[in-house]
Amino acid sequence: MVNIGFSTGCFYGWDVSIDDAIRLISRSGANSIELSFPNKFDLDYNIDSDSLKLLKNFDYVSIHAPWKGDIDYSISRESLDFLTRIIDLASSVGAENIVIHPTNISDSAVLDVYNGLVVENMSSSKLIGTDSKYFLGLVENTEIQPRFVFDLQHAYSVDPSMTVAEELFKQFSGNIKEFHLSGFDSESNHVPICASENHLKIMDSFVSVYNGEPIILEGVIKYCEPHLIERELDYVIGMADLVLR
Repeated sequence: MVNIGFSTGCFYGWDVSIDDAIRLISRSGANSIELSFPNKFDLDYNIDSDSLKLLKNFDYVSIHAPWKGDIDYSISRESLDFLTRIIDLASSVGAENIVIHPTNISDSAVLDVYNGLVVENMSSSKLIGTDSKYFLGLVENTEIQPRFVFDLQHAYSVDPSMTVAEELFKQFSGNIKEFHLSGFDSESNHVPICASENHLKIMDSFVSVYNGEPIILEGVIKYCEPHLIERELDYVIGMADLVLR
């Protein structure tokens, strides 16, 4: 069975709490979930006991650690204290992996601190973390083999031919622990794939590289389009099942 589900960030425009988003994703039929905490202060939110029970029903849980504002992942005492807080949260919700952005890593030695840290490739809007050269540097400067989250829409934004995506996959396929999937349209760079302008390109790449890793859907679902929850889930499950047959 494919491990697939939504990021809680998919519902940020709904003016709902993390608890509400957990309930929405639980009702969708998804068996995986990523709890997204964009800012430091988002970690202050206390997930309620009912949501913690729902999280136990998911086959795969991950956390997207804060990336907005003054976020620094390093081996400084302040950074390690902050990271310990996130690791404790991961333990309490049963998360296997903690996603971090390259743009927030000031010292790659932090990746040796906790084996559950996974680094996501970035979009063209960022100056680092977009191609294989950056990630090769991480491999060379860490003792533990780095683990990765492969975001295909980010790779597409860097190179619509998906050559960069192919290079990233060839070099790090054995260490990819999670996929992020979304697409783009004229309004946004993170929309559901089933409603995106580049879904054929994204999914062509996906079926050529997918090997059963957990899939987190990141396309933002508008409040006025709740039908896209089921449509997106069914679309990607169908493609993933074809690959794994």
